Amino acid sequence: MPDPHQLDVAILGAGITGLPAAWKLKEAGRAVRVFEKNRRIGGPIESYRSHGFLFEKGPNTIQVDGQDLLDTFNGLGIGDQLIESNPIANKRYILRDGSPVALPMSPKSLLTTPAFSWKAKGRILAEPFIPGGDASDESLAETVRRRFGQEIVDYAVNSFIAGIYAGSPEEISTRYGFPKIYELEQRHGSLIKGMLRSQKAKRDSEDTFKTRLISFRDGLETLPKAIERQLPNEIELGAHLSQIEHRSGSWSLKTQSGEYSAKHLLVCLPSSGISALPWPKEIATELTPLKTISHPPVTALNLGFARDQISHPLDGFGLLVPEVEPASILGVMFNSTLFPGRAENGQVALTVFVGGSRQPELTQLTDSELESMVISDLQRFLGLSGSPMFNRRVDWPRAIPQYDRNFGTILDTFQSIETSHPGIHFCGHVRDGIALPKCIRSGLNAASRFQLL
Repeated sequence: MPDPHQLDVAILGAGITGLPAAWKLKEAGRAVRVFEKNRRIGGPIESYRSHGFLFEKGPNTIQVDGQDLLDTFNGLGIGDQLIESNPIANKRYILRDGSPVALPMSPKSLLTTPAFSWKAKGRILAEPFIPGGDASDESLAETVRRRFGQEIVDYAVNSFIAGIYAGSPEEISTRYGFPKIYELEQRHGSLIKGMLRSQKAKRDSEDTFKTRLISFRDGLETLPKAIERQLPNEIELGAHLSQIEHRSGSWSLKTQSGEYSAKHLLVCLPSSGISALPWPKEIATELTPLKTISHPPVTALNLGFARDQISHPLDGFGLLVPEVEPASILGVMFNSTLFPGRAENGQVALTVFVGGSRQPELTQLTDSELESMVISDLQRFLGLSGSPMFNRRVDWPRAIPQYDRNFGTILDTFQSIETSHPGIHFCGHVRDGIALPKCIRSGLNAASRFQLL
């Protein structure tokens, strides 16, 4: 019988990267163990029901952009629990001059939308004729400003970066934060030309996969819980690592449950978790750049209302607020429009986001101060009357890592450590992208690499 303390792969972190990696490695017959310092799995993914509402404390959706993700869900036995977003959720609102305005979804609607001025519309139409540039060291704001003008930065890009990163487009790198945009300009000299050619190439190919936005009937936590069931003896919760050493070609880890030896060490933690580990001195020194990664704080309010309390039709994904508009919130997600089962009949569920790099100080408000401020904005923007019938606050003091122009240094750091210390591998949102599909694939790809080693 194999020694349970002798591992092929030790995985640090039972989030949505470490869990898929462990599942696939176990399927391949590898001896694997996941060490998680918290008493629950899933990282920021946590769903809960209360007072007839279903909310998420962390991410709310998964954008399924490939058959591999559907195969993963089916392989875990949860494919039949998948639910797709309401088609009207394709509509996205931004705040313009104090009122929600739907963003254009077609060339025709671009000409008629009040979201942008005629000058901005002209700049959009002129983009294919603007010479290409080198965005290798640009922020997303600089790239879009150069190609589309300041108004598109102020109203479209600023809004979406607040929604995706809770950050600023002046700081997020085009090359690292939005590599597809970077590649489109480098390959085609124009973002619009590149998008049109990419769409044509997909139509001409045999790839008929349709990207969709999904969740599960009981929330996103369905996914990590399904993987946890596949690993009944491989996860150690509440694990406190007191030692990590490299001995004779293997990694030695010591926790309160014993000492483990692993050929490979897969690190699937946020930057603060990586930095806090008891590394050998030389690795700890090399990891110093991780402390420069910014993680703005975000507070989310999960709110429930009677439907007749809100005059806005809530016919979309949600409302994003540009920084140039006088407001205290970053945006609002229309949860009960997005997916069924998020609120009972006659009620609606909303999630409001506050803080980020724009106004981090707002996350320090008391519960009553925060609710009063948010309700005031919802009254102005969505026609809210009265108070919420449900209100729960979720604080993320270190929310989303900002892929800024110095992010290349972080990637070089990981590569250098992996080269100089064979057997250690870093993956997850601190390296491979913040979106859930990227985190899932980061773990699955790591597992595939290990199976070939």
